[in-house]
Amino acid sequence: SGATVEVTNSGTFTTAADGDITSTGTFTQNGTGDNSLAGDITTTNNDISFAKAITLTGNLAMSSGSGAGDITYSSTINGGKTLTLTAGTGDINFDNTVGNSTELGKVTINSAGTIDTDNTFQAAGIDWTATTEVQVDALITSSKAVKMTAADIDLNAGITTTAGGTDGLVDLNAGATGL
Repeated sequence: SGATVEVTNSGTFTTAADGDITSTGTFTQNGTGDNSLAGDITTTNNDISFAKAITLTGNLAMSSGSGAGDITYSSTINGGKTLTLTAGTGDINFDNTVGNSTELGKVTINSAGTIDTDNTFQAAGIDWTATTEVQVDALITSSKAVKMTAADIDLNAGITTTAGGTDGLVDLNAGATGL
């Protein structure tokens, strides 16, 4: 794609695994329909946002580049596939439940300024890295290990792992401003 990609869908917006979207501008889904995604989405230091529910039908990566560019999910995300996110110095916001009807696969966040979860979050493993803060505002449940790295980790709710041994390890690596 070219500069800005805007999806104003009334039905389901669907991408296949070979249907990747690359934009030098923003990517915005702002229609009333839901999303069924398997194709990766990449912008060049610009925002990615989804207004409606997402079902992962394939392992999915989204990247807003290495600079500023937020990734925002205003509705639910479900599907037993992996989700890999890169936001550079931008923020990643989960404004609704994640994995509430179908646990996600492993959720990896390679980079972000701040990661913010506002509702319950269920995944088969979590590996998150933020330069500034990870803010957890509702229960996180994982069937595998949880690792969070940031200058500040703000836990306003619990983290539960359902796996035993090292598969259920919770590893919080906070920097100078701590937990």
